Amino acid sequence: MDLNLVRLSMPLPAAAAQQLTNALTTERVLFEQSLSSLCSRSLSSDAELVRRHQKPSLPFIFSQPCEGQLECLLLGPAIAELPRVLSTVAARAGLVQLTSFGAYDYQGGLIELQADGEAELPVLSLAALLDLATPRYADCQRLRVTLLTPLRLVTDGRELSRFVAERFVRGVLRRISALTAYYGTAAAPEQFIRLASQAGALRLLEALPLPAPRGVRGLLGSFDLQGSCSELGPMLELGGLLHVGKGASYGLGGFRISPLS
Repeated sequence: MDLNLVRLSMPLPAAAAQQLTNALTTERVLFEQSLSSLCSRSLSSDAELVRRHQKPSLPFIFSQPCEGQLECLLLGPAIAELPRVLSTVAARAGLVQLTSFGAYDYQGGLIELQADGEAELPVLSLAALLDLATPRYADCQRLRVTLLTPLRLVTDGRELSRFVAERFVRGVLRRISALTAYYGTAAAPEQFIRLASQAGALRLLEALPLPAPRGVRGLLGSFDLQGSCSELGPMLELGGLLHVGKGASYGLGGFRISPLS
């Protein structure tokens, strides 16, 4: 299993950040028209892949602008479309152009880049990120899930109204499996079957739900889980980069995973 990705950070003036927030929440059609080459999402010719994952997810994840910064993740083929992504963000934010931006390295350090420069873009490997995260969860029996932006997870045709550990974990695993299958190198199905079975043994120890903002649906808060997390923990940490649920590509379903002693 592997997938190339780039983690971007773009500084924005306050007014531009607010305008872009509106574009990402209420004007997505216009936004996707500007990125039509990334949003066509043609079905694979692999019948088994289509059966398991249906229509592919979008190959990017935008976070809602915060404190004058926009975070963005580009996956697989979207990396080559970086100039178009930068120009679209600038246009939807009401700017002529983005003069600079940054990209994160494996250690989380931000490398400053110029929009018209020649500096090498740090392309990360999902498999390498998984290897880096794995030691943090050695013998882990308890972890905390913190939902950072409203989670809207639909299972069996219904949107969850409360946090259910197994369904959350299975949703994250499905998203990772689908994105790697369409835009990278798919994992052996047995790996995700094994992890999904471990999800069923997780126990919710403590829940601290928070209300969603007015007019917004979804789950927020922190939730402590107990179970065998040495394999699940690193995979869920990767899922935190990719978000999960409805609106994941536009900032919803963001979460953080922390191992607990």
